[in-house]
Amino acid sequence: MPNLEENCVGDYNRPNLTMRCYSICRRTPRKYAVLFALVCLILVLWFNFLQNGWTVDIEKQETATLAPGVDNYIRSLSESFSSETEFVSSKKSPRILCLILTVEENIETRARVVNNTWLKRCNLHYFVLRTENRSLDVINTPFGETRQNIVRKVWFAFRYIYDYHLNDFDWLLKADDDTYVIVENLRKLLETEKSTKPSYLGFHFNKFIRSGYMSGGAGYVISRRALTQFFEIGIKNGLCPILQNEDDPENSEDIETGQCLNISGVSVINSLDDEGRERFHPYPVDRHAFGWLPEYVFEWSKHKQRQGPECCSRYSVSFHYMEPHAMLLIDHLLYRTSVYGFTGH
Repeated sequence: MPNLEENCVGDYNRPNLTMRCYSICRRTPRKYAVLFALVCLILVLWFNFLQNGWTVDIEKQETATLAPGVDNYIRSLSESFSSETEFVSSKKSPRILCLILTVEENIETRARVVNNTWLKRCNLHYFVLRTENRSLDVINTPFGETRQNIVRKVWFAFRYIYDYHLNDFDWLLKADDDTYVIVENLRKLLETEKSTKPSYLGFHFNKFIRSGYMSGGAGYVISRRALTQFFEIGIKNGLCPILQNEDDPENSEDIETGQCLNISGVSVINSLDDEGRERFHPYPVDRHAFGWLPEYVFEWSKHKQRQGPECCSRYSVSFHYMEPHAMLLIDHLLYRTSVYGFTGH
């Protein structure tokens, strides 16, 4: 089951306890999975009580507002303009259209942080959600906010881009509202690829589909030609029905999209760097660096996962499950901090 790890892992900042829970869940017959997930949750809550009492870490909980310091930082970003953090258009640079999957309750938190950090470095962008908001950068979908409808939301947005913006981009990036993207590194990666070829790339899972599929949370990128074939071959010919199946009862968006792209003749691009390190990451950098990853990542990934200083490419493109304050911190370190005397590579 693609999302079994979410039931087992719980709070990913408690790796030792939750990884044991995860291992138990992975080896448990499906009919007992819910019971063991509840046991794991109780263990995590008890561990939290022993460590901190009945307290809540405000920075980690999902709320409708941001912590005051985080909110003030974003206000400062909105009020000031820094050319050093903005994308400067070039005729040679690939044009990237960014789609951000979000929900109404995240507009003033996650989406707001994304909008004030990396999203402004895309050539064009849209937030994808069901909302009464009629902003110009919103694609308003008619689907309810359920996990089963995520794929429908994304494909609805794809159709909008296909109908109205097919000539306005070279590559389309789909990411979540808790994904941080280093757009310049993505643009550099795409400079040697042709958007006229049907292809896509991201963090490659070798599971469920012969060619595998790209992690939705880590963000995946599809060429303009790939989007064209997605509709003109896959969708229009009825080759991509969204059907319930035992292996993926939630119709996971990234799996369904990967399946349809594969049926539509879209090939996979290897996104590893020259040293064989990943550029796209389905978890935050600390999880990859310290090896705090769910077992399924090691089992399903196309490429062997590294830990330690060599976990991630020097020119990494994305990290998933990023809290708003972590996004702002990384953005600050990348674009507003320099190491004196170090010229980089």
